[in-house]
Amino acid sequence: MSSAAESPIVGKAPQEQFSATFRDDPGESVVPAGEPCTGAVTRPHASSSVSGAVITWLRKTFGVTARKGTLALIDQLVVSGTNFLTTVIVGRACGADELGIYALGFTLVLLTACVHESLVSTPYVIYGNRLREKRRSLYAGSVLVHHAMLVMLAMTCLAIFAAALSAGLGTAALAPTVWVLVGVVPFALLREFARRIAFAHMHMSTALVLDLLVATIQIGGLAALAAVGALSAGVAYVVLGVSCAVAGATWLGLHRARFTVRWRRVGRDLRQNWLFGKWVFAGLVSFIVHVNVVHWLLALVLGTAATGEYAACMTVVMICNPFVQGISNVLVPRAARAFADGGVTEVRRVARKTTLLLGMAMGSLCSILILFGGSVVALLYGSQYVGHGITVAVLATGMLVRSLGMSAFIGLVAVERPDVNFKINLAGLAVTVVLACMLMTTWGVVGGACGLLAGDIAAAAARWNTFLRSTRGVVIDGSMA
Repeated sequence: MSSAAESPIVGKAPQEQFSATFRDDPGESVVPAGEPCTGAVTRPHASSSVSGAVITWLRKTFGVTARKGTLALIDQLVVSGTNFLTTVIVGRACGADELGIYALGFTLVLLTACVHESLVSTPYVIYGNRLREKRRSLYAGSVLVHHAMLVMLAMTCLAIFAAALSAGLGTAALAPTVWVLVGVVPFALLREFARRIAFAHMHMSTALVLDLLVATIQIGGLAALAAVGALSAGVAYVVLGVSCAVAGATWLGLHRARFTVRWRRVGRDLRQNWLFGKWVFAGLVSFIVHVNVVHWLLALVLGTAATGEYAACMTVVMICNPFVQGISNVLVPRAARAFADGGVTEVRRVARKTTLLLGMAMGSLCSILILFGGSVVALLYGSQYVGHGITVAVLATGMLVRSLGMSAFIGLVAVERPDVNFKINLAGLAVTVVLACMLMTTWGVVGGACGLLAGDIAAAAARWNTFLRSTRGVVIDGSMA
């Protein structure tokens, strides 16, 4: 298959195939390109005050992303804060080995969530915004069935993996935690499904309420168990499952009217989602593997204690994640609407302005982490984690590089070239694995972090180069980029 730079986006794209599938239903049509989407945000009038002028400039510069990003940022602060406090509680109460096991388990949770997002949530975000209300309800019903099918598949795969670990293949100490994850993942995916549906419709307040409920139950339960000495990695995941079950069931009960299941449509919608989602799936899975592969390499080469030290450093760096993920949660539907309304020209504009916003904010945050990150790790996790300042600095630089490449990543998805992301992620993963294996035997945890940074730089540079080249001079819906 030729690269994006060699193959302009012309011909019958997955978008057109999807639209054509549903035009055979009378009265149910796709929102045409250029037609305003329901729920569009109007621009407020500029204030005469200095602060009002600054706010107006930000809104004009960053558009819907800046306005909707506020609630998304608060929501992501809650989500990332919950994950951060969970890691700190497990690390302090259980030690580096148990933290390493928890971190390895969390990579599996991220992987299943990534598969769910690419095959279920992202197709809904991209295509649901192009459908009118009646057709969207039917499509949502199909997506709900797809969600249930994927949950069963995830449970089966985790059970097979747990059985292999129990039989002595790989890290045997991880087996009990993976068995726990078999029962926890259905509820974790339900919570994630609820969040992504809310984001697709730009209902950031709904996602925020759900995540506040999860945070309250999860952190409260972990703190209580740690106080009585009953906490372990597996128990931590049980608490996570309970919190997600309560939030997810509550959301599904309140929003069940949004889903209209027509079984004859389930298979057809699944095929259409797969045409697009297979490349999103490949791209996101390869990205998650790339970001988390060092955890597993450290466990195999140096042991779970080294993985725990690396996870502690990564957790501190992930303090930046609420901002990055909050913008991402808005940028995906924003880019989808931009493509529907203005073609690749509008997608490029959104990508450039979002990168400017991310660069200004992340540059400041990562500079602070580079200077003081090692001290923060020791303060949060205790004296056994002293001496990891260089590791935090390298990981913070990698976080900055990844954030600068995020807009190009999402832009390629919006213009329906997720296959390019997959190829670039594989290249970045190869760079990381080779260099990390070479460096960690000498430099330990720092070597693993350096390998990840090298892969991040290679992937971000390739992503932006390909995005700009593949969307230059391309005619879509009558627009010239």
